[in-house]
Amino acid sequence: MGGTIASSNSTGENGVKPSLSGEELVKNVKGLQEIADVETISFRLKPSADLTFSDLTSAATRISEILDSDADGVVVTQGTDTIEETSFFFDLVINSSKPVVVTGAMRNPTSISSDGDLNLLEAVLVATSSQSKEAGILVVMNGEIHLAPFVQKTNTQNVSTFKSPSLGPVGWISEGKVRFMLKPAYRRIHLPLSNGKEPTIPIVKSVLGDDGIIFKALREEDIQGLIIEATGGGHVSSSVADFVQEYGKSIPIILCSRTGSGEVLTQTYSFKGSEIDLINKGVIPGGILSSVKARILLYLLIKNEYNLQRIAESIQQWL
Repeated sequence: MGGTIASSNSTGENGVKPSLSGEELVKNVKGLQEIADVETISFRLKPSADLTFSDLTSAATRISEILDSDADGVVVTQGTDTIEETSFFFDLVINSSKPVVVTGAMRNPTSISSDGDLNLLEAVLVATSSQSKEAGILVVMNGEIHLAPFVQKTNTQNVSTFKSPSLGPVGWISEGKVRFMLKPAYRRIHLPLSNGKEPTIPIVKSVLGDDGIIFKALREEDIQGLIIEATGGGHVSSSVADFVQEYGKSIPIILCSRTGSGEVLTQTYSFKGSEIDLINKGVIPGGILSSVKARILLYLLIKNEYNLQRIAESIQQWL
């Protein structure tokens, strides 16, 4: 689907942009043909920040069709900027025991020590491994295997940018061998793709001295849901708490933490703007979900016309 792994410079201008087809990506990967019979599909050619829910819906439909054939698995290549979101989207809507592996590159093919070829080779290794079945959508980068619901991009440039802060990698690739040390124990849910109304779901980050100005501006917008990226264990200013009081019973508001790891609290603090106060006002605790992953889940729940109660139940079911 494009991204750094498929980027080059053919114009002589500064910088690179997605331009390589799927066939061009795989043709020079040493040892790939010895691992699997690879069929390439050039689906999109975009920087990953430009991917849309429409793109992901079309991609998920195509991937599901492939998995229903005699293919053993699917590898998706894309830009790393939104891998943590797209992989989770696929994890929620693709219902198959066959492996789906998402990968990309931090260094484009024109760079010294580009990592794209190795990431692609190892992604194919994981996709052809029987150990990968029933594991959900996997992200393979820098020799590590991560589960889609937990993986995050944590550095702008480093090839070891992908981490799962609350969990760690579940396996790795060593000397061409796939090693799984952990298997998922959480309860996965699958949501059907829907043609329902496209919801608007902003993410608002809580900060020191937050006077709620962004929330006040949201009063003028037609939003169907909201993600609050709160401080610490799930805390906001009293001004933001007032907004929640106003909207918490009418639209789904998911509470996440800006810390990047750990679980949102539910029963520790009781001051105005604390997690207990916000939950009493109708906010839904997001557990370990990051704000961007919570938005993906809420998007699909709203698209499927879940009401507030069912949204809350579904999020708790996933946790």
